[in-house]
Amino acid sequence: MRQWKKRMLSVMMGVALLIGTGTVFADEFNGDAVSGSIEVFCGGRRVELTHAVFEDNQELYFPLREILNACGIPDDMITYENGVVGLYIWSPVLAAMPDKADHAAAFLTVGQPDVVFPLDQEEGNVNYNGGIRTTTHPTLLIGDTTYVSLGTLIRIRQFDVNKEWYYNGAAVRDRLRLQLLADLKIVRYRADGTFDVLLSPVPKTTEENRYLPSAYYEEGERVLIAGGAEMDAYGHHYDEVNGYIHPIDPIKRILVDDGGQVIAVVPVENQYHEALNASGNGSIGGGISWQQYAESGGGVIGLVGADGSIVKCDEIIHDTVVDELGSRMVCVYYLPVEWTVK
Repeated sequence: MRQWKKRMLSVMMGVALLIGTGTVFADEFNGDAVSGSIEVFCGGRRVELTHAVFEDNQELYFPLREILNACGIPDDMITYENGVVGLYIWSPVLAAMPDKADHAAAFLTVGQPDVVFPLDQEEGNVNYNGGIRTTTHPTLLIGDTTYVSLGTLIRIRQFDVNKEWYYNGAAVRDRLRLQLLADLKIVRYRADGTFDVLLSPVPKTTEENRYLPSAYYEEGERVLIAGGAEMDAYGHHYDEVNGYIHPIDPIKRILVDDGGQVIAVVPVENQYHEALNASGNGSIGGGISWQQYAESGGGVIGLVGADGSIVKCDEIIHDTVVDELGSRMVCVYYLPVEWTVK
């Protein structure tokens, strides 16, 4: 039995487990209060949530329907039947294709830590683990409200297809991002007044500021701006949650060259399993240091997609979970094309 099932039984009150479906329901929930305040924005507008964000097993949970409605997805594009939540999310990429529907479908099963995208199952597309993309934490139904993890929102945001389609008159092959929930932004404030942007829209830069670090973060945001050697020295800290690598206190990283110009940016969301690993079938690739990456002017770090996206892989040994992890190669940073500047 997966660890997340054990965890849910320990924290839920009034649980009813429906045998055969794996669905878990609860009238009440003993999740932890969130340290620091959370703000959600969509299209630059602050969203006033009526259902509180909470934290469980090192992960934040959000009321799904409220967030989707705030991002312009109406109730008739959200379905629920027998523990399965169906989402039909508008995509600007699909909307530009005359022979495609203007939305992508995603399905979540309450009590399961997966997102199923039917487009994954189409002939010619990469079949990600049978069309299932894993998350570290399950979808929850508490009362009549569906809650999803931050990782699930990242999974939806990161959704891409891997087949040849025509987009803006040109053939596109491999990892075409559908830009689902592209305007969604989630901010977590700390007691000292600083904050982390947990989910970030891609910044809009100009030729004048493209290589300036200030174009990629906000005043008060926690950020590490450093060259390769300092980036390596800062390190990274991960735990294992429900069988997957989960970042501990991640920070936005801006890698700069000797002249202070931006080479690449790794926002917080691109340090989570859901961004790093397309299917959850395990990490692959070989690693080089940030310093080597900086000196190569871009170079290859571990896994490189056909569109130029990069996954940085390192050898990790984390003291607190060494008995479980041992020493193995894991991917720790995802640098998609839109965040690879130079």
